[in-house]
Amino acid sequence: MRRRHHRGFSVAEKRSPPFTWPGKKNHLVCYLWGGNIVRGSCNIETTGHDWKDERDRVFCERIRENTGFGVHCAAPPYRTSFEWSDVERQNVPIDFTNRFYREARKGGYKFIHLVGFSGGGAIAASSLAHHSDKKDAGIVKSLAIISGPIAERGQHGDQEKDKFTCIPHTDAAFYAGNVKARTLLIYGDQDFLRDGVAEWKKRAKGIQVEEWYYHGDHDFGKDSKNFGLVTDKIIEFLKNSPDQGPRVARPTRRKRLKRKRTRKHSKTGRARMHAHHRIVRPSRRKTG
Repeated sequence: MRRRHHRGFSVAEKRSPPFTWPGKKNHLVCYLWGGNIVRGSCNIETTGHDWKDERDRVFCERIRENTGFGVHCAAPPYRTSFEWSDVERQNVPIDFTNRFYREARKGGYKFIHLVGFSGGGAIAASSLAHHSDKKDAGIVKSLAIISGPIAERGQHGDQEKDKFTCIPHTDAAFYAGNVKARTLLIYGDQDFLRDGVAEWKKRAKGIQVEEWYYHGDHDFGKDSKNFGLVTDKIIEFLKNSPDQGPRVARPTRRKRLKRKRTRKHSKTGRARMHAHHRIVRPSRRKTG
């Protein structure tokens, strides 16, 4: 009987998160799509209502195909909260990005790139801005924000604009000086959230910050032309990342345990074999 081989993974098999598509290089792209920010007393939640199966699937698929990087997308919804910081003397977002560090280590990646749209961009930016001093944050090579609320403090004086305010998750631009990763800020020229770009660039301290605009409003995916332009810009930004060596797959724990058990059983087997074939020699003591 002919043995059937397991066919390779196809990105078309899985249309919605969570998913992780493996890459050939040392880099992992972590994508956070947009969602409605639900304000509460101690946390926010992006509900994932803005996840467009086809649009965001193609977005992630193109990134993977054109860069060779792995792509990870977390399970919805994104829930995050804040905590009091004695150092900053204020509430700061919890370290939401640490889950991506664990995902990178598990997959054998050395570096990660955070890409977030709308509310997803706000969460990625605020978490990195307030926790960039942690050891694991050093593996973040770049941060790309697409139409994210990053400078909302109610300063607009406009009810429509200020309804997205959810401090401290939506004011990362005021702490941009903490971010050590290359940064790309993408906004529509008709999106009022673009005001955060100037605030971010003003406070960034010697870190490469690139701004780029498309002609449109908040959602880059509504127009096929803008979708293509933004996708190409993200790919170009990622491909300029250094240290793009091949990813070396690590042996799984199961295989290591299996080899250990094999060695243990082999020693036992040899001991039993020697005992079974042991020769009993007659005594040489003289009698009589």
